[in-house]
Amino acid sequence: MILLLSIIGLAAFLFHQFYWRRRGFPPGPVPLPFVGNMLEVIWKQPGYDAYLDWEKKYGPIVTYYMGTKRIVAITSYEMMKKYIVQQGDKFSDREHFQGFNDMYRGGNYGIIESDGQLWRDQRRFAISTLRDFGMGKNLMQIRVLEEVDYMFARVEKAGMKLSAKELLNIAVGNIVNGIIFGYRFDETTLPQFWNIRRIVQKQQQEMPSFIAIILWPPFRHFPYFRDSWKRLQGYRDDLFGYFNAQIETHRKEMDFDAEESQCMAEVYLKEQRKHQNEPDQGGFSDIQLRNIVFDIWLAGLDTTVTTLQWGLNFCFNHPELRVFEKMHEELDRVVGRNRKVEMNDRNQLHYCNAVIAETQRFLNLVPQNLMRIAGEDVNIEGYLIPKGTVVIPQISCVLFNEELFPEPRKFKPERFINEDGTFKKVPELVPFSIGKRQCAGEGLARLELFLFFTNLVHKYELSVDELPKMERTFKTITEIPEFDLTFKERF
Repeated sequence: MILLLSIIGLAAFLFHQFYWRRRGFPPGPVPLPFVGNMLEVIWKQPGYDAYLDWEKKYGPIVTYYMGTKRIVAITSYEMMKKYIVQQGDKFSDREHFQGFNDMYRGGNYGIIESDGQLWRDQRRFAISTLRDFGMGKNLMQIRVLEEVDYMFARVEKAGMKLSAKELLNIAVGNIVNGIIFGYRFDETTLPQFWNIRRIVQKQQQEMPSFIAIILWPPFRHFPYFRDSWKRLQGYRDDLFGYFNAQIETHRKEMDFDAEESQCMAEVYLKEQRKHQNEPDQGGFSDIQLRNIVFDIWLAGLDTTVTTLQWGLNFCFNHPELRVFEKMHEELDRVVGRNRKVEMNDRNQLHYCNAVIAETQRFLNLVPQNLMRIAGEDVNIEGYLIPKGTVVIPQISCVLFNEELFPEPRKFKPERFINEDGTFKKVPELVPFSIGKRQCAGEGLARLELFLFFTNLVHKYELSVDELPKMERTFKTITEIPEFDLTFKERF
């Protein structure tokens, strides 16, 4: 009798697992019990091959499972425009890993993890503040070009040989920290900077355990995963401790009556005071501020540094393309050798733009795009997708689409060059995602990528003692290979 009941129970479970819960949804791979389809994603590093395979087999709308969580992925650019862009309000909320958010962030705060009116207000504030501090104006270019000079001085001081990771982290970190807290790191504060970077790196090493806990929350109570969870809590305390100390320093020392603010933190604290008598300070609370700082400081730093470093890596690993040589020829012709590259040069630097565009495409920085949810019941190509279903615009499938980008697994900057030699703008190049949740710092990132990359190549002949590794692995973003650069001045 017990055996019969066990067989019936197993049959009922399998019927629910493999048929009942999948009916009415777009086609997709059969999920395994408990793990769903995640093993396919993990086995095929750097994390996007599984989606490309599923798209070929099941079409542009695919249902798969992350553990027991059902996800609908849209893989076609045209369908992303139709649903994620044109019906963007229906897909503007995030899917939250609530247990982690509560532990790490104190709730659904910041720009990345907030929803609804709070998210709209805070995103608008962040974009407006970035504009006030020079985004889209010459002021931000001045800041970046000043940092380029510091970068050159650091190279010279190091004896013309330096870790790419060190050079680029400090340069981009100074821009980001300058916007948020109003100062750049010098010799006295650099240890502080590297301590934060070490914390972030250690956090990324916990990602396998973190993902397991997200998929199966009871794992948090097993010894190995419990220890990982505790370490994450420690990293949180260190990271947010730094942010809180900076915020409190500004709160004590700033002039709240001054017309101009020195940094984003001061702008926020002034706005907070305006709303001090409102519930939750009108959304401008301390917990929200430190989470915005967390989002901008980390997302604005890691993504840009990773892209720059991989861009150099791709150029070194494809000597037959003569990328640096072609960039030198174009830069010398357009800019000359008496000044730095500026944003005004951008429209004439067609090949340089093509190299950056192909770097972003080929790198595919975030193989698993961030999760959104359907804010209401929606119809996607005849399928009724219930409210609360996770929906992902899987941009990996766009960036590696064979029709849009022939031979997508090859690094080919020329794919972004027209027959007349001008830069070819391709709307399907969407490295900053798409729709309402598109990266709020895209403008700053594009400016940094262009000015840092072109000025570095313009000033120096770059070389490496041995080629950096090309193997890519994915935790939160595609990881960075470490390598040293040797610099030889061109002028």
